Amino acid sequence: TACVMRCDPDGANLELVAWGLRNAYGLGFLPGGRLLATDQGADDRGTRPIANCPDFLYEVLPGAWYGWPDFMGGRPVTDACFRPADSPAPEFLLANHAELPPPQAPLMEFEANACAVKFALVPPRFAGFAGHLMVALFGDEMPMTARSGPRVGRKLVRVDPAGWSVHPVQPMALHRPIDVAFDPSGSAAYVLDFGQFEMTPGMGVEARAASGCLWRLCPDFMEV
Repeated sequence: TACVMRCDPDGANLELVAWGLRNAYGLGFLPGGRLLATDQGADDRGTRPIANCPDFLYEVLPGAWYGWPDFMGGRPVTDACFRPADSPAPEFLLANHAELPPPQAPLMEFEANACAVKFALVPPRFAGFAGHLMVALFGDEMPMTARSGPRVGRKLVRVDPAGWSVHPVQPMALHRPIDVAFDPSGSAAYVLDFGQFEMTPGMGVEARAASGCLWRLCPDFMEV
């Protein structure tokens, strides 16, 4: 299980803030101090496959439990929606749910297997979108993490915190975006592209050398 911890700058006074996340890949603060985390949902693989699980955006709250390994986005893994096509429904692993806080619900959900990673806050210079989140979706790793389905992710999306809704940005030739940031002047955005690779049916990797890059995007890239 993934935990959120905090400590002093010198490493002293390490303490637990929240737990029960699965893979909290991206962390960031809103201007008012709220801490957000992208969390990658469970996979349809291994000895306890969980199917059709979205990725999530959570607010990290002190003392909160986010449900892993028995709840996904506030829903129990025993729910029929998580049952794989050719495997039994997942069962609970923890026997002390009554001793734990209720699992936190997410602010929003991304597509299953989208692999939400890092995000950045849109600065004031981007008129109309200031305060929104720009989120990198690394993309699926089928057939390792899911049995089959359409390719998802491999793009940026904009999240409006007014209603936690997801919006597209201009299409671009991204392979595997993994991080996004805005320069201090707010005049441009930068996207780190991990590069081109796919998982093969034999669980190997097909990758293209030198396909990773750093993109610089002009302010109008969010206009669709």
